[in-house]
Amino acid sequence: MTAPPTTAPDLLQDAIRLHTGKRPDEAIAAYTDFLQQQPDHGGALRLLGLLLSQQRRHAEALRCYERALAFDSHDAKLHLSHALCLRALGRQDDAVAAFDAALALAPDHAETLAERATLLFDLGRHAEALPGLDIAARAQPGRVDIAVARHFSAGMLCRWDAAEAATVQGLLTDATGSTGTVNPFPLVFFTEDPALQRRWAERRAAQIAAGHTVVLPPPVWPAARQDRRIRIGYLSQDLRNHAVGHIMPELFELHDRGRFDIALLSTGRDDGSEIHRRYRAIPGFRDLAGRDLAALGRSIREMQLDILIDLQGYTVGSFAPLLTQRLAPLQIDWIGFPGTMGTGLNVDYIMADATVIPPGAEPYYSEQVIRLPHCYQPNNRQRMVAEAAPRADYGLPDDGVVFACFNRPVKIRPAMFAAWMRILQAVPGSVLLLYAPAREAADNLRRAAEQHGVEATRLVFAGTLPQPQYLARYRAVDLVLDTFPYGSHSTASDCLWAGCPLLGLSGETFASRVAGSILRAAGLPELAMTTLEDYVATAIRLGRDRAALAALRGKLQANLPGAALFDTPQLTRDVEAAYAAIWNLHCRGEAPRGIALPVTDQV
Repeated sequence: MTAPPTTAPDLLQDAIRLHTGKRPDEAIAAYTDFLQQQPDHGGALRLLGLLLSQQRRHAEALRCYERALAFDSHDAKLHLSHALCLRALGRQDDAVAAFDAALALAPDHAETLAERATLLFDLGRHAEALPGLDIAARAQPGRVDIAVARHFSAGMLCRWDAAEAATVQGLLTDATGSTGTVNPFPLVFFTEDPALQRRWAERRAAQIAAGHTVVLPPPVWPAARQDRRIRIGYLSQDLRNHAVGHIMPELFELHDRGRFDIALLSTGRDDGSEIHRRYRAIPGFRDLAGRDLAALGRSIREMQLDILIDLQGYTVGSFAPLLTQRLAPLQIDWIGFPGTMGTGLNVDYIMADATVIPPGAEPYYSEQVIRLPHCYQPNNRQRMVAEAAPRADYGLPDDGVVFACFNRPVKIRPAMFAAWMRILQAVPGSVLLLYAPAREAADNLRRAAEQHGVEATRLVFAGTLPQPQYLARYRAVDLVLDTFPYGSHSTASDCLWAGCPLLGLSGETFASRVAGSILRAAGLPELAMTTLEDYVATAIRLGRDRAALAALRGKLQANLPGAALFDTPQLTRDVEAAYAAIWNLHCRGEAPRGIALPVTDQV
């Protein structure tokens, strides 16, 4: 006897049952069978889209949402799902438009407001993000991720609110009283406590590991052997006109291809820059742009790497969900994120030095620490410095000391700005040259200066310049003043390479100690301060003594040819020695453990 054909309603009920029963493959098949009979059923298309999105099959999900919207363009939740899918596919501008369509139908929908604001935050459109973040923060006052995002966006515009800062600190300190989790990267801008940073990194790592947003088959690695080239992969979306992109290429070019098989795994778009063209010419460059995380993970697994170096960390474009699946037997965190990734991401090591992670600081890191002999930060000695323009071309006075800081405005915290104003007051005729691409940030800083009793005209603002002209601008500066608690990293090397001294302030966190490491490797340890009082006093002393400033600049110029900071060949050998050491441990079946490379004689 032939079984009666399954009716469309039965197919839909079966699909929903399988969906709620967490049997995704069968549910997808049932939804597909139902839609063959009723292709214009918007509800089924939406449900199938949600399921496909949950399985990270975003391109297929997008087709479902677009078909559903053709039948029902007045469903705000459908527009929200459409927007989230577009964002997952990297179509950010289209995602903003889709969020706007959802809000046109439901203007007060808290989730849509929060997601749209978060996307604008990720895109760096902070002024646009703030209104939505304001509404979302009021609606969900315990949401730590929204509070931190709002505080960060306000910081990019130098909108300082002491009450808001206290609220954010309270949410971070009392983790049990806050809801949600937070990307650890913004925290390094606001927190001076490495234990607090690790606590939130652990919370984020646990969320990522439990979320299984990407699931790859269990890895099968070839036998670990010491008698062959070690296969190294560097993973980044920033091998382009980016701070990370500008400091890394020479190290990749100098690698010993006889001992190491090098792969540069680039997921960023081709921005047409000269530095990106340089990367594409390096042997082993792999263009992996445009792949979703699952496809990217499969591609990297197929390369059978021995060691993967993640250059992204928790910065924008993080590969953390892939790291949980282990893309290589050994995984290292380096450069992108100045802190721990947290337990559960299968990150075995963090690349550092004895200044950024001093002995005894290991409890603040879930990874084993590799300490390079000098500075952990690579440098690119082929960067060109253009001819410096006259000071007047930068809006600077011909006479008077020029202090400067070209860090992002969010790194300028109120306490450090107050210290800068004390310095200006104590050094007559001095000015402070700052980078503030948003006009509102510049206006807020001018107002803050006046509140400290400093004329607004003593703040001068610098725009964005091509790399050679940007470096040349440092030659119009007498002394760079670093920020705190997130200090200069690549910008510290920039100013020293251009011949301008930097005054740094170190704290307890990785992010606050990088400038100190860079100064020591440049032979200028006397400019690495450990207290705010010494920082202010040193800046004032140097500002009042032009001969001392000139002597510092002369010392820096004399140090540059032999400084460890710019000895990229030696750094490359040190990094390779570290890779060999951890690979040999692995081949012997030993667990990862901290290692320290011996110090060589340098300036």
